[in-house]
Amino acid sequence: MLGTSQTLKQGRYQILSSFSQHASGALYEALDTVDNRPVMLRESVGKFGKVATPGQIEAFNAAFAGEAKVLADIKHDAVVTVHDHFSEIGRQYLVLEPVAGRSLAKYLEEGAEPPAVNDVLSWAEQLLSGLEYIHRFSPPIIHCDIRPENLTLTSDLKLKLLTTRVSSETRPNAGAKDPTEDPAFCYKPLELLWPDLGQVTQRLILNSYDETAADVLLSPVDARSDLYSAAAALYHVLTGVAPWDALERASAVLDSKPDPLKRLADLVPNVPTEVSDAFMKAMSLRREDRFDSAVIMRQVLRTAVVRAQERATVAANKPAMSIPSGNPLDIERTKFEDREREIKAEQERLDEEQKRIAARRLELEAEHQRQTAELERLKLEAAKEQQRIQAERQEREAEAERQRVAARLAELEAKREEERAEAERLEREADAERHRAEEKLQELKLKQEQHRAEQKRIELEAQKEIELAEERIKRLSLHDVKIEQISEQDLEIEQMFEQEQMFGQEEVFIPQFQEQPGFNWRMPAIIGGIAVAIAASAGGWLYFSETANAPAEQAQQIVVPAAPQPQQQVPETAPEQVQEVPVAAEQPQTPVTDHVASETVTTDEPQPGADKPIRLQTAAVIERPKKPAPEKPAAPAKKKVTVDDLINDN
Repeated sequence: MLGTSQTLKQGRYQILSSFSQHASGALYEALDTVDNRPVMLRESVGKFGKVATPGQIEAFNAAFAGEAKVLADIKHDAVVTVHDHFSEIGRQYLVLEPVAGRSLAKYLEEGAEPPAVNDVLSWAEQLLSGLEYIHRFSPPIIHCDIRPENLTLTSDLKLKLLTTRVSSETRPNAGAKDPTEDPAFCYKPLELLWPDLGQVTQRLILNSYDETAADVLLSPVDARSDLYSAAAALYHVLTGVAPWDALERASAVLDSKPDPLKRLADLVPNVPTEVSDAFMKAMSLRREDRFDSAVIMRQVLRTAVVRAQERATVAANKPAMSIPSGNPLDIERTKFEDREREIKAEQERLDEEQKRIAARRLELEAEHQRQTAELERLKLEAAKEQQRIQAERQEREAEAERQRVAARLAELEAKREEERAEAERLEREADAERHRAEEKLQELKLKQEQHRAEQKRIELEAQKEIELAEERIKRLSLHDVKIEQISEQDLEIEQMFEQEQMFGQEEVFIPQFQEQPGFNWRMPAIIGGIAVAIAASAGGWLYFSETANAPAEQAQQIVVPAAPQPQQQVPETAPEQVQEVPVAAEQPQTPVTDHVASETVTTDEPQPGADKPIRLQTAAVIERPKKPAPEKPAAPAKKKVTVDDLINDN
């Protein structure tokens, strides 16, 4: 139960008071804070047993939402209008228009006076009019919960039916363990109680029904189920006695006992027999024995009321019986007049009945025409709806097929683009690789040509050097060469020292030869060594240029000088002889340092034609103070003595 001032739907609806409470829900008076108007909240509680799965709750909420949308389309004076619906805290709520008045359940309270028969018949007229309206919907709307608590009487004596359920398949109390706990249990026909009955009870009841009656019992609920509930609710209000429920009545019939439901005329004497018979027919156990529609029941009740009024009029207009005189003629005349009045009244009644029958025939014909037109309209609508559904289905299938084709085309196009890009990439790589191979081939060919040209040049130079060396060896073998150190060599060495002194360091290459008397083989050996060195240099240059493509390292220049000797005066008649032996390529000058380093290498290996070992003295870095060189008179330029000069002199 919701408390006062409690709000629902995010504070929109505020509870003001409660009208009624029962197991299946409640009815509240509330305030719509958004539209600022009073409303009624109809609470419905679904029963799923002890445990409700999320699927059951979701299905129940979806069914409730669908029913609420249908209820919102109902616009009738006898049916309460539905404004809104929502689900919250595990329950479902309908927002209804406010109805100023009380429900018919007030006549069921202890000590309450029963209503007049004419008032009940007027309420029945309004209720059947509302049921006729909702049963005309396509598909028909079946209320399934008509009871005094859902019938509200307004201040101007108008009846309003509260709506809670609309589906013919959904029953408010489906799944309850005990159907007698339902407050509307005594107002429901057997087909509405059927889902809550046990299998044994169902089999017992079906055994007493033939095949046709069993099919009708098991078919979905229809308008006849609402007629049973409407008659049972008004029966209870008029008599003050709850009608026997359908299950008890069916059990009595199974036991071959009479139906325990008493006739309405037996409980309320002033109820016309026709009205009582109409109520009993609407409350028949078997559905096929009831009225087929609310229209027929409404017309039968109208006819019953008219007949009752006619009988009352005839009884009121019938004069008091006069005491006949003793004359037989007067007595016969009096009887004849009475008979004539009765015949006249009966004729009037028959005429009125004929008029009613004609009017009823017209109504039935109009109703038949309306139903025929409605049936044709429904058929056309069904055909149009079928065509629309078929067109929509075809359109959806076509759209899906278009999407699949488009997706497949996009996939193929993307694959084609990938293949094209891959082919272009491979072609570019092949072109680049081909270009690199061509460049590499050209480079290799160029290098090969260069190597061949260089090798040929070196071979030619080596051949020339060898020929020159052989020629010189032949010349030297005929003469004894006497090498003396002359002053020009010393002068050149001194000039070398002076030039290097300007840069802070000197590299001194002092050749020293020890002369031996007699024939000397040193010169031929030196010349042979020169040839061997040239050949070795050419081979090394070729090797390094072919493998590492790097320039050959410059060999350290080694000068094999003799020990420095004091200058000697040489007779002018003797030719100046200076021999210079290049061993390797010239090296760059050593940078100037602050230390003095010298190294003397003595080799004990005898040279050809020498009696003493030759002392080899490497270049020495001599630290000298940086000072300006003394100015000396420029010496006359002297010619450098070479081996060719010595050979020519000899």
